[in-house]
Amino acid sequence: MKPLVAAASFAILAVAATPSFALTKADQVGEPGIPEMADRTLHVTSQTRYLNVHDGETVDLDVNGQHVAWKFDGLSRVVSLKDIAAGAPDVKVYVTELTDD
Repeated sequence: MKPLVAAASFAILAVAATPSFALTKADQVGEPGIPEMADRTLHVTSQTRYLNVHDGETVDLDVNGQHVAWKFDGLSRVVSLKDIAAGAPDVKVYVTELTDD
């Protein structure tokens, strides 16, 4: 009977611990930034096809006249602007490592 109790206890602990390892959206694509801390402003128009930013960079995104500050510190190297700004066009944001060249 003790092995059964031990196995059940292990299963319960494993299930309880699983959510603590799940990545959040912020872990993937970054998080809202502080507008005053933005390194630069990127203007997104209907002609914009893609954007390039650096990992860890905070930018002010001007999307159709609405400004959104975003800090690109997530794990994803390609982020959809739609995931950041409501009503944004289908624009890919490429996040690159900042090098010391």
